[in-house]
Amino acid sequence: MTAVRFFRAALVLAIALPFSARDGHAQAADTARITTALWTACPGAWLRVATVDEQRVEGRCGRVADDRLALTKRRLESRIALPSVDSLWIRRSYTPQATVLLAAVGGAAGTLLNGRTPEGECIPMYGCGRNEQRARDIIMGATGALIGAAAGLYVGPRIRGWRLLVP
Repeated sequence: MTAVRFFRAALVLAIALPFSARDGHAQAADTARITTALWTACPGAWLRVATVDEQRVEGRCGRVADDRLALTKRRLESRIALPSVDSLWIRRSYTPQATVLLAAVGGAAGTLLNGRTPEGECIPMYGCGRNEQRARDIIMGATGALIGAAAGLYVGPRIRGWRLLVP
């Protein structure tokens, strides 16, 4: 009878061993993924960390040492174990996107809203040929693009959002 119990216990362990090894390997891989994401963001970035025990911590990213992440908020430091991290978010501004978008809108508006003269009508101050009209279109488009880019540089840092780094 003891041989049957021994055989059952060995069978249960043989079945459970691959699953426990895979979970440990996945946890180590997740820790490596979190560490890689933190190399690009830290130090100084504003992070939001959600842990497996449903705790949320926000703060400035500090050092990563001994599989722990240091977050600082109002001079208080929190240390979070990397294996307990469920998701990691970074706060980003949209300066490049706003600059490009508003420069394109400004360039299009400058070109389209340029004072076009009806056919046959001539304003001598601006020139009367097609080449002069194209030159005015280019100048107004470039001016609109510069004004739009300046507006994007002003507005972009004020638009902020969270971007998911890791789950």
